[in-house]
Formats: sequence, structure tokens, C-alpha cells
Amino acid sequence: MVREHENPPGTTRSGSVTISDVARMAHVGVATVSRVLNNSPKVSPKTAARVRRVLERTKYRPAYAARALARGQTNTIQLIYNTHAEKLSMDPVLLSILDVAHAELQRSGYRLVFSAIKSDFSEVSSGVLHVVEHRVADAALLVSARMTDAGLERLRGQPLVLLDADGKGIVSSVTNDHYRAMCKAVDMLAERGHRRIGLVWSGAIDQNESERRRAYHDEMKRRGLPCRPEWEFICETPMRSLRDGLASRDRPTALACTSIPPVPQILDVLAAHGLDVPRDVSLLAVDSAPEGNPALTGPLRPISRHYLQWDSIVHTAMKEVLAVARGDRRIRHVVLPVPFRDEGSVAPPPVS
Repeated sequence: MVREHENPPGTTRSGSVTISDVARMAHVGVATVSRVLNNSPKVSPKTAARVRRVLERTKYRPAYAARALARGQTNTIQLIYNTHAEKLSMDPVLLSILDVAHAELQRSGYRLVFSAIKSDFSEVSSGVLHVVEHRVADAALLVSARMTDAGLERLRGQPLVLLDADGKGIVSSVTNDHYRAMCKAVDMLAERGHRRIGLVWSGAIDQNESERRRAYHDEMKRRGLPCRPEWEFICETPMRSLRDGLASRDRPTALACTSIPPVPQILDVLAAHGLDVPRDVSLLAVDSAPEGNPALTGPLRPISRHYLQWDSIVHTAMKEVLAVARGDRRIRHVVLPVPFRDEGSVAPPPVS
């Protein structure tokens, strides 16, 4: 039989001490205890020390929700992230986002509430924004690569910021310029003398990949370069279309790739055809992968690429979401450039 120990004189049982009890034991008013809990400079150091001694002795824990309701704010930001990874630890983009978001919020005195769901956010379920709607968080950062107009309308008026998706003037958002990055990639290949430029893409309905593919077609057309269907390769396994395309006499002399993960397979296919990068085929990628992605840091050779600086984009997104949390309801769309890293995988086309 387990007996409960009696409480020390002057206290109640753990968990039942009220702020009025603390004020009475410290010989101060309730407002003074509240100021001490909120680290207000309006309380003298001597009085604050006395109150904290009582807080420690009684193990008083404030009712956070009640305090938040009284202040009208929670000092909490919710991060809602969609993932298709089997394990969250396998998602390098998520880890990059969490690292920066947590550091930014700590510096600003905010807490982070994290939710991971498997959804493309093409529709917004009633439960997704429960935390914000019920004021458990002051604002939310919603990471999404796809959002329909109907989904955006469900978000109208909510205190949130989209990351990596265009809010279209309905909600604030922070994105990278995927379209311009692919245009620059095609420009670079064309300036080196390539006229037969192929595209390798996933074939998936993804906002960012779709933007890169659209940019490829637009820039090829703008430059008057042939945009042939047989030079557009989908990253299926075992990349049969690319194998067949490279076997043709008029194969592309350059490949623009819309993501990093297929690069090892592309290099394998090129090697199987006896083609060297960049002597025989130039290779260039535009991707969302962070610099820590295994495809960039593993055993395969580096390739020239436009890549996202996740530290920069998340830092900008956190500034925006904190502004929303503090009451700024202006709708903004911030577009960040995608930097380029030259790894020497682009050269002039081979001499026929």
C-alpha cells in the first residue's frame, strides 16, 4: 500500500497550488506573482527572489492555457509539414527546416509545436489548423509543395505563412524562384553552344517540378531551340526512356534535371553508354535538396546545380510568421533567388 506524503506546512498537494496561494505565502499580490512568472522588470530583485523561492518550494506550475487566454497570445508557433518519407529522420529537408525554425524561435522567445502529416495539402482538412483556430498557437508555418485555389481559400484569414508554395495573394508565402532557376540553367547550356538539350524529370504532379518543366519549355522556345518529346525523359526505374534516348544518333548533348535524387541513375546510364560528363554530355540540375542531401555528399561525383539554401528560406519564413504572430495581417509573397554552384559538369558540346 502506497501512502501519499503529507505536504510541507503552508502548501497544498502538488498540482493544486494556485497563484493566490503563492501570492499569500510570498506576502505579495497576485499581479506581482504574474509579473515574476513573465519576467517583468517592474518587480524589484528582492521581491522577485522571494516569490521564486515560494514557487520553487511549492512546485507551482502555471496553467499555461489560462495564461495564454488572459494575455491573448501563446508565444507558440505551429509548424505543419507534409512528408512522404517512411521515417521523419529520413527526410533531410524536414531536418533542415526544424534546425533553423527552432533556433529562430528560441531567440525570439517562442515555442515550437510540430505536426507531420502525409498530405499534399491540395485540400485542407478541418483538423489541420486546429491548433491555430483554437488559439493554442499564435501563428503557423505550413510547408507545402502544392496548394489548390480551393485549399488556399480555406486558409484565408488564418494567421499563417506558406513555405515553398505561392499564397497567390490569399495568404502570406515564401518561395524560391524555381522557374527562373531553370531558365538560367537552359541559358547556361545554350550559351555553351548546346542546341540539343534534354530534360529529365519525375513526371509527378508537383508544383515545383511543374514550374521547372514549364521554364524549360518556355526558355527553349524563347531561344528557338528544338524541344522534342523524345528528349524529355521521365525518371522511372530502370530509366528505360533515357537509355533508349542516349542510344540515338541525335541524342541530346546536354541534360537539365529537375531534381537531385535521379542523378546517380543518370550517371550510371551515361557510363553504360560510354559517355563521359562533361566531355560527351553536360549535366545540370535544379533542385530543392538541401546541401546535406546524400545525393550531393555521397560517393557520386558532384554536378553543377541550382540549389535551395534552406537556411536562408526558413530564416525568411520565420521572420514572416513571427510578424503574423505579432498581429501583422498584411499579405506578402517573398520570392528568393536560387543560387548556382559550378562543379564543372557543363562544357561545350562535343565536336561532331
